[in-house]
Order: sequence, then C-alpha cells, then structure tokens
Amino acid sequence: MKRYLVSAALLSTLSCSYVYADTGSAKSGDKDDQDKLKTGTKVGLFYSKTTNTSMSFNSSLWLTYKPSEWEHEAKFNTYYTDSTDEDEGTNKYSLYYKASYDLGKAIAGYVENEYEHNQYETYRQSYTLTTGLAYKIIDEKQTKLEFGLGPGYRYTKRQDNDEDYPSKETNEIIASSYLKGEKNLSKTFSVGGGGKVEYGDSNTQYTADAFLKNTLMTNLALVVDTQYIYNTEVASTKSNDELYSTLSLSYDF
Repeated sequence: MKRYLVSAALLSTLSCSYVYADTGSAKSGDKDDQDKLKTGTKVGLFYSKTTNTSMSFNSSLWLTYKPSEWEHEAKFNTYYTDSTDEDEGTNKYSLYYKASYDLGKAIAGYVENEYEHNQYETYRQSYTLTTGLAYKIIDEKQTKLEFGLGPGYRYTKRQDNDEDYPSKETNEIIASSYLKGEKNLSKTFSVGGGGKVEYGDSNTQYTADAFLKNTLMTNLALVVDTQYIYNTEVASTKSNDELYSTLSLSYDF
C-alpha cells in the first residue's frame, strides 16, 4: 500500500508541475515550446556487481522542459536480467522527477523526487523527497559545474526475506548534497560525472557516477556510463557496494 501511495505522490507532483508549465508556455508558439523541450531514450547492455555479478539489458527514457524560470526533468531507468533467481541477475527500476526555479543568475531552488524498486538488494523499495538550493559554479557553453544541498525525507522498506529485519519500514529526515559537472571536449565528444550523499540515522547512501558520450550522427550517440552506490547499512547477507556499468545507444528526439 505504501508503494502505491509513494508512486501516486510522485506522479501527482509531476502532473501538477506540468500543468503549471503548460499554462505558462501557452502564450508562446509551438516552435518555442519545441526548443524548450528535450526528450531522449537509451538502450543497451549493462554489467552489475552487487551481492552478485550479472550482465544483461538496461533502458531509460528522459525529458527536460524549461519554459522560463522553471525547469522540469523526468527520468525512467531499468536494469533487468531475465531470471527469478537472485543469484543470477539484477532487477531494478527507478522513477525520477525534479522541478527547479531560477532565483538568480547562478542559483535555483529545487524539489526532487525519486522512487526505486529493487528486486534483490537490501532495500526493496525506497522513496526520497528532497528540497534545497542549487549553485551554478560554472555555467558556460562548454563546461558546467553545479552544487546543491538541502533537507529531505526518505522512506525505505527491506526485503520480505531479509535475515535481519524482514519487511522493515523506515521513515526519516535526511540531509542531501550533490555535485555534478559536464565538459564538451569537442563537437562530438563529452564527459561528465558527479557525486551525491544522502545522510540519515538509519542509513547513509553515497553515489558516484561518470559518463562518456560520443555522438555518431545527428541525435544518435554511443554512451558509456558507470554508477557506484555505497550503503552504510545493509542486510548481513548483502553487499554494501553496488556497481552498474552500461554501454548504450542514445537517441535524442
């Protein structure tokens, strides 16, 4: 039941924000709206090293929309191995939505939602809601660097078969901060990455990621990216570390 309430909260936030964005942008022409809207998809192979090691398929969809001072960002990611045995794969997906508002040339306020479902690792479900301020340290055409921090809320539920705390649910206030950057090395090649910390009494999660993107032709690119996750509190039979590396084709609409 909690899972559906969390999903409903995320989706309702997304819907309300888009209604606001559409109302504000209705005064502009269709061409202007298209320039402010960016969407894309990515499909490929991934390698994962969590409690176990596997290699299979990943996919993702994303959308960004910036009608004026507002910016909306939504993502859907999946990592999937066709297996019912936790010793043979990874099965997880995540839903992400962020709304931010420019408060000045180099500062913005934001609200961020993320829901994750993981079939095999310690936390079967997790939902985080964070709000804060983002600072654009570097905001140039070829180089971007951003830092953000603020308070938040986190809900987690452990696996039903957890040997330590089966089906345990936790609700807590957290402190969150992130750093992310991107550099265009040429017209066709870019690199980027970042890190994030979510501190809570029951668990602190550290995340680091990096990517390489090589544009093959208009709108089509080859992407190699890696994400590393470390949880301080996990089940006794699970690993604190999660590593996901993907090789994908990306297409921007």
